[in-house]
Amino acid sequence: MKTLAADDINVPPIDETILQEAFRRVFRRMGRIDTSIMSDKRVVALVNAYADTFTKAIRPTLESGVIPPVMAEHLRNDVFVFSGFKTYQELKEAAALLIDEQGQTKDFDRFYRDITAIKEDYNKHWLKAEYIFAQTSAEMAAKWKEFEEDGDRYNLQYRTAHDNRVRPEHRVLHGITLPPSDPFWDEFFPPNGWRCRCTVVQVRKGKYPESDSATAIQQGREATYQAGKNGVNKAAIFRYNPGKQQVIFPPHHPYYEVSESLRKKITDILTGKSEKEKKWLDNITKTEEALGIRKGSEMNFEQADGNKPNPNYIKNRAYQINCQSCVVAYELRRRGFDVEAFGNTGQGCTPYKLSYDTNLIWIDPNTGEKPKKTKVSGNSGITAKGNVRTNKKLLEKNFQEATKEVGRYHITVVWNLYSGHIFTAERLPDGTLAVYDPQTGDSHCWERYLKALSARYGIAIQRVDNMLVNTELIGEVVHKV
Repeated sequence: MKTLAADDINVPPIDETILQEAFRRVFRRMGRIDTSIMSDKRVVALVNAYADTFTKAIRPTLESGVIPPVMAEHLRNDVFVFSGFKTYQELKEAAALLIDEQGQTKDFDRFYRDITAIKEDYNKHWLKAEYIFAQTSAEMAAKWKEFEEDGDRYNLQYRTAHDNRVRPEHRVLHGITLPPSDPFWDEFFPPNGWRCRCTVVQVRKGKYPESDSATAIQQGREATYQAGKNGVNKAAIFRYNPGKQQVIFPPHHPYYEVSESLRKKITDILTGKSEKEKKWLDNITKTEEALGIRKGSEMNFEQADGNKPNPNYIKNRAYQINCQSCVVAYELRRRGFDVEAFGNTGQGCTPYKLSYDTNLIWIDPNTGEKPKKTKVSGNSGITAKGNVRTNKKLLEKNFQEATKEVGRYHITVVWNLYSGHIFTAERLPDGTLAVYDPQTGDSHCWERYLKALSARYGIAIQRVDNMLVNTELIGEVVHKV
């Protein structure tokens, strides 16, 4: 992807009306800046304006198809959060100029004139530098994802733009050659500064001599050192890897210099995401890592079934007793993971363990623990001999009631004292219930299963589309296709 020279990039200015309205909120609040201001619609408009600008910078890379959907979501989210903290610091800095030398509040026109330098910094000089950085950071994040797929098959080589505009501190990094797994790339993967034009390329092992890792890291630290106030290293913020950390902007940028509690409050206001939603995104990322696969778009039933969860069913006995793996494979396929089930090879393997406790593979996001199944019965009373009277019509009624919410469920039944089965059911938006057995690919099995199951043991139900994956086990239950 070709990047324009920095001088050729035209960054659209922030609408003056949006700026004025945001600063008017500072004026009307008498300079009081706290987290509540971030919910004000006029301030949100400024956050959105910044986010739209930076999103324009990263959009070509996101639309290239190199970056997977989950990572793209992380990058977009990072841009929005960065825009929010940029806004917060800008308003806070402006608020300090609201009071004049006599301790009196300035009128709005004077206040707005007096913050001209602040507006110039945040909305012209810094905005352009940040736009260029976002563009480069997204491109390098995409490169990293491509490099990751090859592992250490190739080495990576650091390259500058190799012209007279290269800053001396970056020139010494030119030619550093190390495998992707080397810790050097954790900190010194470009961009390594504002308007940095450095890049990294893959090279065949043996074509160039490998650099000494410790020496390269020391050179990287020297290249990212710039003394600031009180001896603080201003360039240390660039020691990160945008692709590996899945962020666009430096995680330790000065905009984020607030207390941890304040940072959390502002972030939560900006994203509107609950802790549960954050856990969900993190769980997807960890599932990708555990399976060595990227999550794609969610699959509908037709895309996910057709024996795809368990293609080896007719080939091997292990794939005829692995229903506990098949339901997991199907659920992950619906979520966008192209996987299939492992066979149940007997005692010691994880599918065998799941046959005794199928919920081991799920985590309730509310508790962080293994979820508890709902069990329904068809008990209709006690016989004259004191035995429990069961009624399958009542059992099915209770089953339908327990699965009335739209979602996907795992259904566990017992055939007899020694055997059972687990399959899936999905309550559709139109109210119908679609039952499907991903082990065999049978989507017309419910009446037969209802007739065969032992009503004495009832039916165990677990809704799964809202459960987190146990990433410690998932790699032993399913594998990428």
